Amino acid sequence: MCFTLVERDKGDSLQGVDLVLSSSTGIVALKVSELVEKRQELLERLRVARKYYRRVIVVIEVVDYALSDKRAAEGRSDDTVLGKTILDGIPRIRRAIAGDVVLDDNTSAQVELVFAVNGAEEVAVALRNELEEEFVMLRATMGDQAAWKVCEGREWLEQDEPRDAKPMVLGGFPVNAFAAGYIFSVAGSFDSFAFGMTDDERKKLFGPVIGNATIVSRPA
Repeated sequence: MCFTLVERDKGDSLQGVDLVLSSSTGIVALKVSELVEKRQELLERLRVARKYYRRVIVVIEVVDYALSDKRAAEGRSDDTVLGKTILDGIPRIRRAIAGDVVLDDNTSAQVELVFAVNGAEEVAVALRNELEEEFVMLRATMGDQAAWKVCEGREWLEQDEPRDAKPMVLGGFPVNAFAAGYIFSVAGSFDSFAFGMTDDERKKLFGPVIGNATIVSRPA
């Protein structure tokens, strides 16, 4: 089953990520050949992303997705050998994420590095599994119908309201693009959410999806 995602257009920002899987998970895409060269850029993006997501997954394309899919169609299973520069760079980047990013702020967001070696289908299946796990957790707190709307239906992501979360961030709510879209679809407007509801009302309607700490964070 297909599911709608929020993707970044060239020049647009999704709070440091390229794709928003859910209100809690953001995806950063990177080619393995760029891993060392774009190390500093990656670290800066992760610093931003960890403010808006509880989990950031860096999907590193080891072999070109089109080439991987072609090999699979031909029944080939060539081993992928990473060059010495890349192999030497991976531990340094892991240490940099642990030290420069994770210890540099007060957030508790997780950062994961995933190396995709078997084409785009492998990535799609992995993302689908992540979403199914989130659906199970939401269903336990919200019930089947509400969890289905968040994780499966997602018609609300097709609304014309801009997916940019700037109005919410400027209002003191550190939400990502997915969460901003969900808030708009339920509340009708950002003003209704921020000023027309009490903290308890926001917790009841949005807490399971967005997190209570986020939706009551607006300064007085």
